[in-house]
Amino acid sequence: CDIYDKRGLQELLNTGRLIINCSGPYKLLGQDVIETCISTYSHCMDLSTDPYFHESSFLTNYDLAKEKGVLIIHACSFEGAINDFGCIFAMKQFPNKMCSSIESFLRLYNRETLNVYINAIDTTNYDSKALSKIRKEIDIKYKPPKKLSVGPKLKCKQSYYFDKRLRQYAVPSNGSDLAVIKSTFRSLTMLEGENVWPQCASYMIVDNIYNFASTTLYGSLINIFTGLTLTQSPVIPPSPTTQSFETPNFEMHFYAKGYSQIDEESEMDRIGGVIGTKEFARSMPLLTPSDLQETAVVTQPCALLFGSKKQVTKSNISEMKPLDREVHFIISGPEPNYIATPIIVITLALCLLQERENLPLGGVFTPSAAFRRSDTIIDRLDRAGLQFTILESLNRPDEAEEDSDEVFVTSVEGMEYGTPRSTNSNEDIKLNDSYNNSTKLSAK
Repeated sequence: CDIYDKRGLQELLNTGRLIINCSGPYKLLGQDVIETCISTYSHCMDLSTDPYFHESSFLTNYDLAKEKGVLIIHACSFEGAINDFGCIFAMKQFPNKMCSSIESFLRLYNRETLNVYINAIDTTNYDSKALSKIRKEIDIKYKPPKKLSVGPKLKCKQSYYFDKRLRQYAVPSNGSDLAVIKSTFRSLTMLEGENVWPQCASYMIVDNIYNFASTTLYGSLINIFTGLTLTQSPVIPPSPTTQSFETPNFEMHFYAKGYSQIDEESEMDRIGGVIGTKEFARSMPLLTPSDLQETAVVTQPCALLFGSKKQVTKSNISEMKPLDREVHFIISGPEPNYIATPIIVITLALCLLQERENLPLGGVFTPSAAFRRSDTIIDRLDRAGLQFTILESLNRPDEAEEDSDEVFVTSVEGMEYGTPRSTNSNEDIKLNDSYNNSTKLSAK
């Protein structure tokens, strides 16, 4: 189906409940498919890893998709989903809100796979100023509460360094991982009222300084050429050889730190931690001006100081308890782009059709935000070939770091989940590809 043929596209989408859109580049071709999906009440997934496209789609389509009960889920691919689900998995290893920081390290074992991955990252061009501008527009429109974190501030590395835990060299990742995670936290804040989330950092493991330099040069050249006016057409990355398909291709290590428990006094702070101000009530998303007239927030402002009701300030930040729990786990699997990505998107599609009641009513989401309430999604991915393995889980006190963020804990109950209309697992999933004819996959 030609996506520029809106009539033909609408007739096609009318016959299915879920569309898997594989027709990139999404910043040029994605919006037409999304608009048609919303008008035909069809859910839509895509493989986009472009942060600007995600944010512009959220700003443009969220309200209408929510009203129609349609789910638009971006970044259902290796680069977007693996780190995203890894963070949610890490948070589940701690008591509620007690995960302070998560660091991820991607290792690609095959050189060809590394080149393809770097190519995919650097051909995702977006204007950072335009991205910041559209995020400000989202903040103005929806007024999500500011993201807060518990524990000391995570010190992120800014350049090539040696990580003692992995005994490997690593470099900060310039992919879309962190942008997807940021969108996930914002969406969950809007859905559930929770605004306490862990700090995150993402790195890529490199074997030595030579590989680091050559990979950086390769990615920089790709980025330069794709930015030229004469090369604005999509750049197709080279296909890996058969050998890279036959061996395990990637591992992503996660190191999560936080607190092992929360006492009853702190739990009472958490439950009653709704800041009782009109400004906070106005900042709560999903409320209309008329709702604000009828909303009375009567609880008192409070903060969580890990067992204390004291206000958290720089003067008493040294009183905070040191981090005492660390979890190290890995997600491993096959070749990322040609094997892992299809596994991810098909697994998510089947989960959506079979567990619709556990997903949000409608809107624009990243993978973890959409499947947050699913109890089976990690098991589904694990059985499909993406293995989640906990290597180490320790409760041990660490020295508190000096630099820490202010911590305020707020909590309200969300009611944005459910099934707007009946669905069943036998409805069709459609693959929409602008370069090939559309193909139906029966979700059985």
